[in-house]
Amino acid sequence: MSTSIRYPNRYATFWGAASNAMAPAFRATDSRASGNTRAPALNIRESDTDYVVEAELPGIDKSTLDITVDEGVLRIAADTNAAAPTPGADRLLRQERIMGRFVRELRLGTGIVEANISAEYRDGIVLLTLPKTAEVQPKKVDVKIH
Repeated sequence: MSTSIRYPNRYATFWGAASNAMAPAFRATDSRASGNTRAPALNIRESDTDYVVEAELPGIDKSTLDITVDEGVLRIAADTNAAAPTPGADRLLRQERIMGRFVRELRLGTGIVEANISAEYRDGIVLLTLPKTAEVQPKKVDVKIH
């Protein structure tokens, strides 16, 4: 008897679920891996005041990191290159770490203040904070009790 394990599509719950309130704010224009380009894994969270995007970029030198917002598209790109072999060094027997270009693009919907997007890089994770406009933030309603 064999056991099958089915791994869910990690994007289906985010991009496909109608119940997800964040889905209208982001539209994937995923420049998914073509050729030597690959896309980093993302986590996207929402609070009352902003969205937070976490992108995994292990082994990236901060100087190669390129984050831009242009015409409503957030683009995260970076390069990681294998170190050139040094003469007399041990020879590489197996290489599983992928080297090359990382690229990920997300189409931003309305309701994000593009001018106030901030980024932080720490421990191989890029943390982007995308503040919401006042129009899409929840409003507190005062209730008067009589």
